Amino acid sequence: VADGSYRLEVSLSAIEDMAGNTGGESASTAWTIDRTPPAAPSAVRVLPDGGIASDDGLVSVPDLVLRGSLAEAGLVVTVQDELSGEYLGEIAQAGTAFELPLTFAGHGAQRLRIRATDTANNTSEARVFDLFIDRAPPVARLGSVLPSPRTDPADRIEVFFSEPVNPATFDRTDLVLRRDGGANLVSGVVR
Repeated sequence: VADGSYRLEVSLSAIEDMAGNTGGESASTAWTIDRTPPAAPSAVRVLPDGGIASDDGLVSVPDLVLRGSLAEAGLVVTVQDELSGEYLGEIAQAGTAFELPLTFAGHGAQRLRIRATDTANNTSEARVFDLFIDRAPPVARLGSVLPSPRTDPADRIEVFFSEPVNPATFDRTDLVLRRDGGANLVSGVVR
């Protein structure tokens, strides 16, 4: 049987009962056959996304909103974490955009499997969205200046971070160099 809208009607105009009474009004019923799954959710992202890109899934908070688009209205969106198997929630959508609040107890990698289901219970392929929750701030360590005391200026002092940092957020304005507690000596010559 092909997908589509079906209607069965019984016309009672020529049908008689055993006493010879001709039928009255017609009777009908209608139904739809839909075996086609909806398209997978698209344009998936989380807010707030604190990573370098606005859609890279790098976040620093546990309370997020998952957003995305649907190819058709009237779908139910379900979300599960593939790594833990945890069911994260669902939302019924009248329109073609969805927003689902999510809260994560832990941190680290999450792999969200997002599916859409229509009213005929057809389920889309999964859209996978990788998320990484990093709630630990970076820590800096400075390389040693040796020997100390010394007779000539240090030509470089290395800065080591506990994790990769966004290079656009670290420049010379983040450095303070003082001699005997005086003014900041960092200038345009520091790279």
